[in-house]
Amino acid sequence: MNIDMHAHLAPREFVEEIKRGVNRWKMEFRGGKDDPDAIYVDGRFLPFPRAFYDIDARLVEMSSMGVDHQVISAVPLLLFYDRDRRLGHAMAQMTNEAIAEAVRTHPGQFTAMASLPMQDTALALEELSRACGDLGMGAIEIGASAGDRELDHPDLEPFWAEVERRDLPVFIHPIKPPARERLDDFYLFNLIGFLTETTMATARLIFGGVLDRHPNLRIVLAHGGGQIIFTQGRFDHGRQYIRQAQGTSAEPLSAYLPRLYYDSITYDPKALRYISEVVGTDRIFLGTDHPFGIAERDPVSFIDRVPGLDEEARDAIKGQNAARLFGISA
Repeated sequence: MNIDMHAHLAPREFVEEIKRGVNRWKMEFRGGKDDPDAIYVDGRFLPFPRAFYDIDARLVEMSSMGVDHQVISAVPLLLFYDRDRRLGHAMAQMTNEAIAEAVRTHPGQFTAMASLPMQDTALALEELSRACGDLGMGAIEIGASAGDRELDHPDLEPFWAEVERRDLPVFIHPIKPPARERLDDFYLFNLIGFLTETTMATARLIFGGVLDRHPNLRIVLAHGGGQIIFTQGRFDHGRQYIRQAQGTSAEPLSAYLPRLYYDSITYDPKALRYISEVVGTDRIFLGTDHPFGIAERDPVSFIDRVPGLDEEARDAIKGQNAARLFGISA
């Protein structure tokens, strides 16, 4: 079974509310007979294909990509950490209910990740309890920062402790690239900014001591971990010679990387080969970023083109690793 563990869904209710013209989200949707669907965000219209919210369209595209099963999470731009905490909570509730409904309707083809209003730790824990209790969700997606707080902020300690207690996989996805004003052109906010933000979040979890205080956390990093694998040598060198680069971690950054998990979204088979050499093929999952325009269109073939992997390793990446971490049955 080929399992895509990096795919996003938006609630149909959210789209329908925007289409009615009056909505609490203050977002605009465009779409019609002759225009592609798009949503207004960050001062521009971004493509918002139907598969984001239409399950039937999603299933058709999954089949065309050779994907049998998706672990679905919220569309990152709907995490709403920069909005009022009550609005963020409302969106998390709406999204979790939509994803849970997709799983109930198609249990053999979808697994759910919950989203949380991470700008408010108490509300995040409240929604975590509901999503993982009443809705039966067994994993979480969070942004690479929690509103104005980095992921090693002391206020988030109760969250990390509860996630570890529940043994929940946590998928970290970038949402707020640094130096955003310098990345407006050429889609650089995504091509550079998202990778940088994931790298920053991972470094803070390590240097800030979160992974030492919570050694059983199961963290999954988007987009092949951003730049963290490829810059580990620089981090370790800095820790050795620069006092400010030592943080509070018990070990060098490179020692923590094999404890984390990574999706395959690198678009370069040689890059994924290097990641597998560093962390092992049992720590990598097939991912697509479906249905964004930047999605990997042929993910199964991509894994087959990674040099030096035997059939057992390819099968593990295509589905077996995700089935084990997320509890997915064939």
